[in-house]
Amino acid sequence: MLAHQADVWFYVTTLEIEGTELADLYFRHGAMPVRGWYELIEIDQVEQVTTYAINELGVPVGYLALTGVVGQGIVLYNRSSQAVFDVEFGQFDLLLKGELAPIATTFSGFLRWCRDRDQDD
Repeated sequence: MLAHQADVWFYVTTLEIEGTELADLYFRHGAMPVRGWYELIEIDQVEQVTTYAINELGVPVGYLALTGVVGQGIVLYNRSSQAVFDVEFGQFDLLLKGELAPIATTFSGFLRWCRDRDQDD
């Protein structure tokens, strides 16, 4: 985990997520497993994984990768709406067209969604 707040602040501003629930999580806790195979990547890896997702997978610009490529997809965060999407391979066109529903409309909603799935398992 990045221990130094200045390092976290650098990445938060670089990623343009200041004042969001996502930024708050990284400031308070760093990356963490949030459910089974969902493990948030460290904030210093978000830009690199996002660039890969955009260039190689066709993820639309404006989304951040919250996880690496896991199983058959990736978890993405929309910077403007703060919604979180669990996108399987082959669904990137639906995401681009706005036809893929988010699993949560906020980052805290995503954390609740993960908690609820864990309770269901």
